[in-house]
Amino acid sequence: MAKVTLKANSVLKEGFSVESKARNFMVKLDGPKSLGGQDSGMTPPELLLCALGSCYCMTVRGLAKAHGIEFQEFRLELEGDQNPEGLFYKKEGLRPGLEEIRITAYIKSNAPKEKIELFLNSVKNTCPVNDTLVNGTSIKTNNVVIA
Repeated sequence: MAKVTLKANSVLKEGFSVESKARNFMVKLDGPKSLGGQDSGMTPPELLLCALGSCYCMTVRGLAKAHGIEFQEFRLELEGDQNPEGLFYKKEGLRPGLEEIRITAYIKSNAPKEKIELFLNSVKNTCPVNDTLVNGTSIKTNNVVIA
């Protein structure tokens, strides 16, 4: 199968509000009021946690049968630590991004715990968003167009 190029666009609206679109889908992002936003949507790091959790869930669905895992319920809770003082260079030496992401998996299944743990390790290694985050994908600004 040939490589696929995914595309998205983001438009800054009023304040910190942003509308991001991919294909025919749109999501609104914003900052919390405590950081100057209007709290009208998730922050980008929150959306990143949602993207990672959703990707894990989709990967679970795609790999479960091949691993002989049947489950009645699967959900994830994701947490990420971020220091707000690192945002906008408020304090030198602090990262603006998430410092650590922790995932807790809740599974209702008859499979033994050891088999589920091996399966989840396979999911982690197969999940595209996890791979993107863990393997330091390069980000390049190709063009700047000034109107």
